[in-house]
Amino acid sequence: MCDVAERLEQRGIKRGIEQGIELGIEQGIELTLYSLTANGKLSISDASEELHQTEEEFLTGMKNAGYELPDTK
Repeated sequence: MCDVAERLEQRGIKRGIEQGIELGIEQGIELTLYSLTANGKLSISDASEELHQTEEEFLTGMKNAGYELPDTK
């Protein structure tokens, strides 16, 4: 019975690691898009589309991540 519990624990650890890697990749993509947008190399529209967000959601995320919002004049 101990062997079964150990296998379940290892499976849970593996799943947790996989989810952590996936989340890290998603966060990296978001931060890259925020940086490119803040530097004027990517439009807000294109960046928000890549993340399947509205422009407002994208700008809120960008601000919350500590990036300066681009001048939208």
